[in-house]
Amino acid sequence: MKSPLLFATVAILFAAAAPAADTWSYDQLNDQADLVIIATPVSVKDLGENTFLPGIQEMGPDGKAMPIPAQGLESNFEIEAKLKGNWPLDRIVLYYLRETSPPAQSAPGGPMLVTFDPKKKVRYLMFLKLDKDGRFVPVTGQTDPGLAIKELGVNP
Repeated sequence: MKSPLLFATVAILFAAAAPAADTWSYDQLNDQADLVIIATPVSVKDLGENTFLPGIQEMGPDGKAMPIPAQGLESNFEIEAKLKGNWPLDRIVLYYLRETSPPAQSAPGGPMLVTFDPKKKVRYLMFLKLDKDGRFVPVTGQTDPGLAIKELGVNP
């Protein structure tokens, strides 16, 4: 298997294009991950779970800080390549959050959330940890999963 070579190539491509605000190096992402994969979403399910984005707040109309409402989602992914980890299956379930009422425009320093559209057949490089519920979550947490899940383009 050419996984180490594939991983190195993908890491170099993203390192060259990584934004300056990204405080997670590819070494850190890899070290923290239980599983590093290239995968394509096959389904998205809104869990109807109401929660808040952890570790971040927004200014309310009264000038007071308030938590940002969010909803839990699960997406099933078909694994195309395993770059790190020993997951025996060819699919995973990813748990992540979305804002209940997303702002019209992203704010600087705001959350770096992810969305998936299975119809588009986009591949992702994913740095994941297994949570206590048996689902995978981004190593960078629920507020900035976009740092651990990188779009690679359309699946050929």
